[in-house]
Amino acid sequence: MPPNPVATCVGMAPTPTRATTRAAAGSITATLPPGLAAALPVPLKESPLFLGGPVQPTALSFLHADNFIPDANIFPNLSLGHSLDDLVEVGESFSASKRVKMFAGYAGWSPGQLESEMKRKSWLTFPASLELVFETPPDQLWQKILKSKGGWKNRLLSQMPDDLSRN
Repeated sequence: MPPNPVATCVGMAPTPTRATTRAAAGSITATLPPGLAAALPVPLKESPLFLGGPVQPTALSFLHADNFIPDANIFPNLSLGHSLDDLVEVGESFSASKRVKMFAGYAGWSPGQLESEMKRKSWLTFPASLELVFETPPDQLWQKILKSKGGWKNRLLSQMPDDLSRN
């Protein structure tokens, strides 16, 4: 089995739509049921909630980074979580370097589907980094990655409008 694509690359379908790289579903408190939203620490309540994909749009996932996460499950110092209890624990912990990004829904593949798509080169790949995940504004992510990849085709794709009818 190939390495975990989340840890080794940032994947994007080479199509005109880039909605999941930049669309926010709104605030976390507007999405969660009131009782669950009340359990969140204040800083998390004020955080944006991004669209993670079309599967289970009510499912909550989060990326959490810090200077030292000994059991990080994506790559060093970056973890992916799905538990509300874990999210509350992260939100209540004190760390000036802590970063959290929350998502509603996720993208899913049937067994072997992603590997097959990667073999067919249906995806563009680029090394993942904490800077891309947490510091690059979502509406600039597509352009930044494509420009960094280099080459005239990537530069051209990076300038493509979201809505091709506006071209």
